[in-house]
Amino acid sequence: MKKFYSVICIILFPFSLISQSIILESFGPTFNYPTNIKNAGDSRMFISEQEGFIKIINSDGSSPATPFLDIDSKVYDSFMTEWERGLLGFVFHPNYSSNGYFYVHYVDQSGDSVISRFSVSGNPNIADASSELVILNIPHPYDAHYGGDLEFGPDGFLYISKGDGGSSEGDPENRSQNLNELLGKILRIDVDNTDPGKNYAIPNSNPFANDGDPNTRGEIWAYGFRNPSKFSFDSSTGDLWIGDVGQKKYEEINLNAGNAGGLNFGWRCYEGTDTFNTSAGCPPINTITFPVNQYLNMADPGSEPDGATGCAVAAGYMHRGSENTNLNGNFFFGDWCSGQIFMLENNGGSWDRTVISPSVVGSTNWVAFGQDNNNELYVLSNPLGTGYIFKIKQNTLSSPSSSNLNFSLVPNPSNSGNITLNFSKSIDLKEVNTYNLQGQLIKQLRVGKNLKSQKLNLHNISSGLYIIEVISKNGNKNQNKLIIK
Repeated sequence: MKKFYSVICIILFPFSLISQSIILESFGPTFNYPTNIKNAGDSRMFISEQEGFIKIINSDGSSPATPFLDIDSKVYDSFMTEWERGLLGFVFHPNYSSNGYFYVHYVDQSGDSVISRFSVSGNPNIADASSELVILNIPHPYDAHYGGDLEFGPDGFLYISKGDGGSSEGDPENRSQNLNELLGKILRIDVDNTDPGKNYAIPNSNPFANDGDPNTRGEIWAYGFRNPSKFSFDSSTGDLWIGDVGQKKYEEINLNAGNAGGLNFGWRCYEGTDTFNTSAGCPPINTITFPVNQYLNMADPGSEPDGATGCAVAAGYMHRGSENTNLNGNFFFGDWCSGQIFMLENNGGSWDRTVISPSVVGSTNWVAFGQDNNNELYVLSNPLGTGYIFKIKQNTLSSPSSSNLNFSLVPNPSNSGNITLNFSKSIDLKEVNTYNLQGQLIKQLRVGKNLKSQKLNLHNISSGLYIIEVISKNGNKNQNKLIIK
């Protein structure tokens, strides 16, 4: 049986307010410490587990008992105490249907990153675990900030995310800005060709491939990252979206529009748009590509107006699905700590954020987003080791509106919670409902008289974003959003 979890999403357009809910539809069984979700160009979805397994979910939600891949003996076996290690990411070759190749990113028993290629066996539901070809081995100095994601770009090259190497001291060796280091970078390599002494080739179009400097690594595509644990490509535009987990100030969403090579995203010189450590090795500020969106880490004493918070961003995907088309053109992502899901909407070149699910600390823990072969989005949670998968779906609310119900809220935002609803015309009002972003009714005021305005007392509710719904005696409805500071 499918279960549905509904949260309110408010999308603002220049001249209208459209209210719709986002449904999280449960999909498939549970998983043990899941880390990533991908598709292989067919109806199946694949889930990686930190212990070293990749498992299949069929289109009907069933999962074979035998894992697709078992490399438990190869991955770091104490990931539950050093929890950023283990099997972190994987991706299928664009020509997987003909060559059977897929690539994994795992942390080995020595604590180093390994990028390897495996092949499917004669059984399409089981990989050949003995077919490993190590593509790249990257030494790792500390026990955290591995990055870990893999994606094939529209150019056919394999992209790899690597964190700065760890340590709680803010990249103490400044590896992210060091172009002779693979740490703190997005790498781009050609796995269909080889250079001498390598199981891959460096594309000639990489920004540092042919600069003649022996102190730069040709594999580097972009740099200046702390821990870019998840990234993705817009399947329509080819834009590269990167989530970078912050130190103690900001969680970042970075955009490489057009996927240009050689961009510097700032760490450790900057965390988000704030200076972090500019003591050495920092380029001019006008050469930095700053995030298109950021939100405060919950360790910071400040707060965001929309209530966004967390401590580990889980970057997602631009929605380009064929089913839930009203969601297309919006970028979805989440946070592991707060359990919030966010949406970015392009508003004239500015990416506006909406919190589309509440904070549910300790019960959700979003770790990854994924696409199926129809570009529909899924989100993967990992609360306390047991992981769940949900499909993101739209559910437009059937709320007939009337021009007679147009109303404004004064003041908005409000510091006191004492609100006045001003209507464009006198109406026979039945009730005024106040909802939080979980869709929960927190206050209902029954009116039952003809009026032009109505007082609403919300001084006892917490700061945040709320939905005010008015219903007339003839059943017409309209909604507006209210911010309580």
